[in-house]
Amino acid sequence: MNKTQSVLAMALCALVFFTGCSDDDIPAIEYIQQGSVQGSITGTASDDKTAIDEQFTYNRYAPSAYYGPYSSLYSVHDDESIDIQIVRQDMQTGGLVTLQLSLDNEQDTSPDYNISITYIKETDKILYFSMSTGSSNVSQLTNFTFNTTTGQVKGDYSISGISNSTNNTATVTGSFDVVVKKIIQ
Repeated sequence: MNKTQSVLAMALCALVFFTGCSDDDIPAIEYIQQGSVQGSITGTASDDKTAIDEQFTYNRYAPSAYYGPYSSLYSVHDDESIDIQIVRQDMQTGGLVTLQLSLDNEQDTSPDYNISITYIKETDKILYFSMSTGSSNVSQLTNFTFNTTTGQVKGDYSISGISNSTNNTATVTGSFDVVVKKIIQ
């Protein structure tokens, strides 16, 4: 190979190398959107002065984040009971809602449940609020439906009490309408 051929070969390699580059070296995370969890939060912040009156809608999840690729799933057990897990996030703020539902069977309209909510909003201050069912909080799940054919899960929820990140009385009310996928074992 002579000098001219070597220079042409290096130029071709450089051309191939640089045309393969993109503006973004880190691949984007693909967020999945299949329904949403929405609600409102009312109460008083932990400073005992600032009123909380916030609305949220969380409608995305990253299949590789927190709960892995099964962010919205259900499984049917041998006794026909069903466990449902729903996760929805606000990717920009870090807000998160998780719902865990346990049904006796597919006709069950009043399942056992756990709901956990984290809400974060940054302005000139940072509002951090978290609350879940259990402890001394009062909660309710109503208008619940689950369609095993489509995977659609719907319902309304409310949680109120002092067991939250503000240590003041707060109420969270909202609804969910999401699609979950069946785990095949």
